Amino acid sequence: MEIHPAHRVRQGLTVRRWSPANELDEKHRLADCIIRPRQAQHAQLAWIEFTGRVADTGYSLQTVDIYRTERRMHRIASGEFHWTYTLGDLRITALRDGYVDMPVGRLRQNGDKPFGDDLPPQVALIGGQLRLSVNAFAIDDGNEITLIDTGASNAWHPTMGRLPEALDEAGIDVEKVHTVCFTHTHLDHIHGLVLADGRDAFPRLARLLVPRQELGLFRAVARLKRFHGMARPFEAGDSIGTHVDIIGAHGHEVGHSCFRVSSGGERILIWGDTVHVPSLQFDRPEVTWEFDGDQDQARESRLRLLALAADDLCFVAGAHLDSPGIGRVVRSGGAFRFEPL
Repeated sequence: MEIHPAHRVRQGLTVRRWSPANELDEKHRLADCIIRPRQAQHAQLAWIEFTGRVADTGYSLQTVDIYRTERRMHRIASGEFHWTYTLGDLRITALRDGYVDMPVGRLRQNGDKPFGDDLPPQVALIGGQLRLSVNAFAIDDGNEITLIDTGASNAWHPTMGRLPEALDEAGIDVEKVHTVCFTHTHLDHIHGLVLADGRDAFPRLARLLVPRQELGLFRAVARLKRFHGMARPFEAGDSIGTHVDIIGAHGHEVGHSCFRVSSGGERILIWGDTVHVPSLQFDRPEVTWEFDGDQDQARESRLRLLALAADDLCFVAGAHLDSPGIGRVVRSGGAFRFEPL
């Protein structure tokens, strides 16, 4: 019997072929290998994590439900501007830079058609506008911090620029932020490199990673001129250290990218601007955004990442999901549903 690709074992370990006859013994054997000294009740959870895709394992819905209720990623701290979670051996912190209000016309139906009176009722408006959270995310491996996106600083609306407060509230020492990665180079993601008073936000920054297709865009930003020479390109398929690999998610911008973070059999997709309006675009993922550079490509990337998150049981973290912007995606009929964590 050929081993399904989804059953390949990460980190060079070996897995036996699955069959109903040896399923229970195999679950416990793998749980012992992977999660020692976790308690035995996590054996089924470890099996599903280990194979990567529930749909390919022959498991019952009951087992899937066990997985969904017993996953270990959980919140361990929070405040007004930050929320910290465990992910395996890592700490993932959602950092609220603020929010921005945008006109309803930014949402686009097929054919680049804006909504009018046909705006679905589940989309809540504030003062007649869409309110988008603006989030960044920190990955702490115990030695140093990698920051995904940096917010807007004082480069756009005054409702943003709270990242320094969020970092301080979370107890994150900016001296330990050695790597900054951008999902893309729009202004609400990159300008947090420079504080409102003009100082460097991260004095010991050693690596600044930008999508290869957007290096020119980044180097055209005058406010960030002193960082132009430091910027280095990445592309889909690259890895950043031990725990992070890059998934292409182009469309919103020419190099828009998703960072898949993995530890202890758990995964989270830090996916930038894949979703702008969560009250609508999970249920109707075909809806695009006026500022998508290529709306068709952005739609395809969103559908692909939603399916990946739902089918591979990855958590997600979004720059414009309602703060803290972390949760999971489940299939719902022919669409998807977001469940905040």
